[in-house]
Amino acid sequence: MKGLGILTEEGQEAVKKNSKALQYISYKYNLEYVEFKDDNPCPVDGFFLGDGRMHTVFEIKTRNGYIENDQFVFKEQRYDTFLIAYNKLEMGFNIGFTLNLPFVLIASFDNYIYIWLINQKLLQEVERKITQTNYDVNGGIAYRSNAFIPLSKARIKLKYEE
Repeated sequence: MKGLGILTEEGQEAVKKNSKALQYISYKYNLEYVEFKDDNPCPVDGFFLGDGRMHTVFEIKTRNGYIENDQFVFKEQRYDTFLIAYNKLEMGFNIGFTLNLPFVLIASFDNYIYIWLINQKLLQEVERKITQTNYDVNGGIAYRSNAFIPLSKARIKLKYEE
């Protein structure tokens, strides 16, 4: 088994970026969040709490790049979709469904936070194919069934306020 990418320097940078996004969301929507520990991988990253109860299940991903005109810009390439392993969406949705909670995917970009409500309809609509991607934040190669979620389908788009 490979080491946990999150425990490397690059992984810790992603943790900081995710933490900033979660703090921003919590402040904006008056929610608290609980994350699972980085050294103990779980199928989802955590829960939002509100009004004294669990509110939402979430998965958060970091992307190095920025949003411009509803496109993700990375290394001078533009993308209309957000790539994520399909099984992450499926597992998160199933956990939320089991707990009768919504499941959201959060993407933390350099200048925006995008949030998608992952429901059965979106799971059926997203383009899905096996592609070669990085194994983790540090690189490596993996072949996975990936989902390509349109950026335009994000329910919430938060621009970091300075």
